[in-house]
Amino acid sequence: MTQETTEMTRTEALTLALKVAILAPTQAETDLSVATATHLAAAMSDRDVADAKKAAAMAVERERQQDAEA
Repeated sequence: MTQETTEMTRTEALTLALKVAILAPTQAETDLSVATATHLAAAMSDRDVADAKKAAAMAVERERQQDAEA
């Protein structure tokens, strides 16, 4: 059995960090996610950062809608 390794793009990583920062259950997790997002964004173009922010906002909205429907 082989395992596939999938690497995340920097934009995907920033999207995830932003999503976690918004949805984190504790302040410590929020702070860590914000620090990670800030680090990632520092090496990205403004357009890529904007794309990640938009994707994170959409993901959070979808998750909140799913939670409301459950």
